[in-house]
Amino acid sequence: MDKIRFLNQQELPVIRIIGGKEIFKGAQRDVLTMYFDTDVASNLEELVRSMGDTSLFQILQTNDGSSDREEVFEYQDYILLTKRSIEQEMITYETPVSPATYKDVYVVGLAQLTYAEKQLSLIAEN
Repeated sequence: MDKIRFLNQQELPVIRIIGGKEIFKGAQRDVLTMYFDTDVASNLEELVRSMGDTSLFQILQTNDGSSDREEVFEYQDYILLTKRSIEQEMITYETPVSPATYKDVYVVGLAQLTYAEKQLSLIAEN
C-alpha cells in the first residue's frame, strides 16, 4: 500500500492519488487529489490537521507489497487546499441478487503554488 510522509514525519496510508491540472484562484495549477480510508483519522478535520505543513512531502510507493522495494517521490509547494470532502466509493457492484455496497473515504486536494507566487514568497522572506 502506498503511503504519504509529511514534514512532521507522519506517514499515512493512501488508497490512491490522482494528479492533474486545475484552475484554482485564477491560475492553472498542478493538483494532487488524495483518497484516504476513514480509519486514518477520527474525522476529516483531524486528517487535514495531522497532515501539517504540506510544502514538502513524499509519496512512498511499493510495487510488490514489500517495503524493501519502495520508490520515493517528492513533492514541493502543494500548500493550497482545493478539496476537503467525504465521498462514497463502491466496494462491490450491484448484482441481480444484491445491491452495490459503498464505503466512505476522505478526499483531500492540494494545489501547487505558481512560479510567480513562489518568487513573491521568496521576496517577502528577505
